[in-house]
Amino acid sequence: MSNIKSLLMEKFNIISQSEIKNGFEKLTVEKNQIKSCISFLKNSAESSVDMLVSITATDYVEKIELLYHLYSTKLNENIFISTNVDAACPTVESISSVFKSATNEECEIFDLFGIEFENNKCLKRLFLPKEYVGSPMLKNQKYQQIENLGKEKDTISAFETTLQIETDGDSIKSAIPVIGKNHKQLEKTAEEMSFSEYLEKLTDVFFKEAFCEGVEKLSGATVSDQAKYTRVLLCELERIKSHLGWAKDFFALTGPYFAHILAKNELEEITNLTEKSDVVPIFGGVSKKLDTESLENIEKFIANLSKSIAKFDVSNNKIFKSGLQNIGILPKNTALNYAITGVNHRASGICADVRKKQPYLMYDILDFEIPTSSNGDCFDRFSTRIAEIKESVKILEQCTNYLKSDDKCETVNVGEIPAGTAVSLIEAPTGLLGCTIISDGGEKPYRVKWRAGSFYSAQILPYLLKDRYYSDFAQICGSLDIKTTEVDR
Repeated sequence: MSNIKSLLMEKFNIISQSEIKNGFEKLTVEKNQIKSCISFLKNSAESSVDMLVSITATDYVEKIELLYHLYSTKLNENIFISTNVDAACPTVESISSVFKSATNEECEIFDLFGIEFENNKCLKRLFLPKEYVGSPMLKNQKYQQIENLGKEKDTISAFETTLQIETDGDSIKSAIPVIGKNHKQLEKTAEEMSFSEYLEKLTDVFFKEAFCEGVEKLSGATVSDQAKYTRVLLCELERIKSHLGWAKDFFALTGPYFAHILAKNELEEITNLTEKSDVVPIFGGVSKKLDTESLENIEKFIANLSKSIAKFDVSNNKIFKSGLQNIGILPKNTALNYAITGVNHRASGICADVRKKQPYLMYDILDFEIPTSSNGDCFDRFSTRIAEIKESVKILEQCTNYLKSDDKCETVNVGEIPAGTAVSLIEAPTGLLGCTIISDGGEKPYRVKWRAGSFYSAQILPYLLKDRYYSDFAQICGSLDIKTTEVDR
């Protein structure tokens, strides 16, 4: 960051500098400089910024702060640039012409905070109905249940993602994702609950882990190795479960029914396994120690899964392969421009996985590889996901070996959460999961912002489906593994 910081300070008026926990630094610029600043970072060979990770809006009553989280894959470096918008006149220049992924990010902020992004040609409400009055994420507006009815006309549902499709014969002319069907106000509810109550509300293991990571950074808590290994194990079991669920549905759509049955059987087994365990990440550790029986059952499962993978990995099946190759090609630069992460960007040749690049828990000492491909088509996304299951099995073997040899289960009391900002980044099955937590030192979070992989993967559908044959629809949509619960959060 030091070289990039020097570049920015030479060219722009840096109003202030402040800390983001875990070594990150935030630089604040004038509102009228934000677009030129971010354009400079993207186009400068020295900074090599090629991805907009997220934009976080926070209402401070008289002003609304916009925090732009940028990333350089070349330098493996996170850059945080912020600017302030007057609450009485909430306007700022759009950066959608710099990063395509900003288009829907800005629509979300417009929808929930009322900020007008000038020159964003697609600016509209994203989650809430057009007739909704107000901006529910502003501090002067209380939480309310919203009847969030999306447009049902001319829609088709696939993989739980609703699209408005326009066709010309067998060709798809346009495909527009329709989100906002069931907006859960996951970020607004955080402001109404204590930190621990909000953690309980989160049901997904990866969301729990990301939130715990952020709170632990704020508090400075040091989690024991035993608890870290347990949390790795929980995450990798859930990763395999997610990928098996995807594989089951993908095989059903693309033809190899025997593989569908095998994946279905393995999915049922791991679902039974995880449901029997009530171990979850909590602040400072885990809810309880995994007992010997649970560890033995996990060992049996991964041994059986290792054998099954070879059976339902149909990568070498010529018929299956020919139906996926050179379909839905996502070039590397396009993936970066749309902030596509996880398997979907690794299949396009981007070797990026925060478990390796910015390790958390015990991933820095675990032995595993980052599967990548190069063509970025449906087949590459399939084969990369299957390869990732195999790597998760390797991780689980190492975790169970450690946990069997260490019978300690220490959980640290994090105490009161001090004021500050923390950003946690973890590798979820659908891509990069980010959690930005802003605390004012009170019992409740002042602001929680979620960055979920599927939100960005949904944005790439118009690009991938345009001018494709309708017969390619299922393969393209299915290969992306879009989860509506992450899109419409």
